[in-house]
Amino acid sequence: MSHQYDFGPFQLDVWQRELRRRQQLVALSPKLFELLRLLVEQHHRVVTRQEILSRVWAGRVTTPGVLPQAVLKLRAALEEDPAQPWIRSVRGVGYRFLGEVREGLPQAPRAPHRPDPVGLRLGLMPCLNRTGDDSLQWLSLGLPALLHQMLEAEPRLALFGPGPPLAPAEPVPASLGLDGVLQGCLVRHSGALGLHSQLVSADGRVLHTDSMCEPRWDMLCTRWAHSVHTALCPGSDIRLVALSPDPFALEAFARGSSLLLRGDGALARPLLQVAHDLLPDQPAVHTALLRATALAGDASG
Repeated sequence: MSHQYDFGPFQLDVWQRELRRRQQLVALSPKLFELLRLLVEQHHRVVTRQEILSRVWAGRVTTPGVLPQAVLKLRAALEEDPAQPWIRSVRGVGYRFLGEVREGLPQAPRAPHRPDPVGLRLGLMPCLNRTGDDSLQWLSLGLPALLHQMLEAEPRLALFGPGPPLAPAEPVPASLGLDGVLQGCLVRHSGALGLHSQLVSADGRVLHTDSMCEPRWDMLCTRWAHSVHTALCPGSDIRLVALSPDPFALEAFARGSSLLLRGDGALARPLLQVAHDLLPDQPAVHTALLRATALAGDASG
């Protein structure tokens, strides 16, 4: 996988998450950047709508117009000439990038070198529960869900999951399109809750490990987020913030997210409704509640 793609007057820098036109920065939202990256990387073929939604929107519930609108915005950002389009729509199938793409390393990195980075497409795996306490099983998915919410503030990271667990140092399936995965293992340590974190590259190399222990699970999640952020984005000035300082609201969201990720919208909805009532201005909570409501409706229908 290349670190930079050149096409026409543009340079797409994967590590810096930048698109430049004749050295001038082109503003792209994280989703538009991922959409362009996917189309450029797969320029030799048509990328199906389903693959785009799976890779860029991580399988989240979307409206039918989300993808066409994103492509329209991307075309505008590229200042596309209708006579010589960069992106071709294949009716009923998907989209294909038409530009001549040249791959290579960035000529002049604009940020300090990060030794052997795991990449930017990071999959979050469910935590392994080794506490011996089945009542904490909800943290297996709830903790990564909160971690996702905190880390998505960092524009250099594209997060996916939580997804199915992998064995230690197991290569990441190429079909997932990830550069690496992160997984935690929950343990009991002197009456407190501990976590062993492992960051694995796409080829199965263990790039970063960390162990931590906190008296409360929400404090453990915050510490985990900062550990991962420091490892992947050294020098970043992005401040990670939890959904709420209220442990009750966080637990309602985490438990509801765990059930939602397991496909149980009916049980997830009341918990997420509680979280939404306590945190009405949080988009992540609102989105999760909408997904649970839609899932519960599909199941009842």
